[in-house]
Amino acid sequence: MKLLVTGNIGYITTEFIEEAFPECQILLLGETEQKSNRNKSLSVYPMPKTEEEFKDIFKTYEFEGVIYFSNYLTFHGTMEGEIETLRKLLHYYKGNLNSRLLYITGPDSLYEDTTGKTLMVRSAEEFCRQYGELHQIAVKILRVPYLYSGTYEEDYFFKLFSTVINKKQITFEEAPAQEMHTRFLITGERGAPVFRFRRYFILLFNSSGRDWHRCFRMQTLPICQMC
Repeated sequence: MKLLVTGNIGYITTEFIEEAFPECQILLLGETEQKSNRNKSLSVYPMPKTEEEFKDIFKTYEFEGVIYFSNYLTFHGTMEGEIETLRKLLHYYKGNLNSRLLYITGPDSLYEDTTGKTLMVRSAEEFCRQYGELHQIAVKILRVPYLYSGTYEEDYFFKLFSTVINKKQITFEEAPAQEMHTRFLITGERGAPVFRFRRYFILLFNSSGRDWHRCFRMQTLPICQMC
């Protein structure tokens, strides 16, 4: 299966690709540390900046599915440009035989309290649905918890814990329904930050270096089976 994986793909690792896309030919489109590897049927290109570049990609490759990682998967991630990028992708993808889109986004649209961000997230989801119905593209929307990474420097939690390690002040501004708390347990000379988001806890046993990212594990399903 030939798949285009694009959007907020800085979180994608080699292990994730091997587990989520077994026996698939993958084109990663966007900002990522991954490199092209013919032996693993992996190609990597930067995100196109013009309509013509988008057009050339879809002329060159015949994708059997598109997987889009939303900007909203990053807590306090970039919100600008999401719908416009989706429009370009779907515009040049429409017309492909058995066109399919898996839109992976965050949990914001499920919050009871409506904010500017939840409105934008819901708008992006609705855009995918409506565009899919208009141009016969099978669309699935998958809402997952925020992604986090100990190595991706654009990740909010990476920046957060880097700030903690550097002993800088942290300020949070959230709606009541999205309330977030932090506290710190100091043990000897080494601090063990505890991060709490609603019912979820992350305890970093080693806050003195980058090894703390090893505490983070994300369960992976073969995504190509979900399209």
